[in-house]
Amino acid sequence: MNFRRMVADGAVSGLVSGVALIVMGSGCIPGSVSEESPDGGRTSTVTTGLACSQTPSGCLCADREALPDDLNACSRSSVATHSGEVGVCCTADQLCSCESFACKSDGDLAFCQCGPTISFPETLVASSIDACPASATQKCCLSPETRVCVCSAADCDSGAMMVASCTVATVAVCQTQQRSTMSCK
Repeated sequence: MNFRRMVADGAVSGLVSGVALIVMGSGCIPGSVSEESPDGGRTSTVTTGLACSQTPSGCLCADREALPDDLNACSRSSVATHSGEVGVCCTADQLCSCESFACKSDGDLAFCQCGPTISFPETLVASSIDACPASATQKCCLSPETRVCVCSAADCDSGAMMVASCTVATVAVCQTQQRSTMSCK
């Protein structure tokens, strides 16, 4: 891994952590509250509910005060609202999010993409499909950081790896240091 990539990855990780700290505050696991007692020990943990907001890609839940426009549900099924979409919920330390994933193809452009539905170009309006197969004239490239896989005539971008084909199962995964869950709320 080159130095510039390591610095960029560290900056993105730091930014995400900083945003989580601003949104959540420090110290508590989502859905829990704990305090130190006067003798330096810990009091028992009290479970609280997570409040969930809609995002362009699905929903984000955090341990915060509820707001009037919060979602009643944030789950795999609540974000996969169109035919062919698959919902994935991931949790890590202080945040839980759910996103929808799909594959879409444009035969005229010989272009196919699998990934979070928010990542599709506006011009890619085709129906969802099961997979993007590679052909003799196409390469399929997976970018693990963005969870986007594209099959096209173009070479893979820096950081992307060539794969045999693109499927929803390839991209609909939690990122490093996250774990999969059925729902956030």
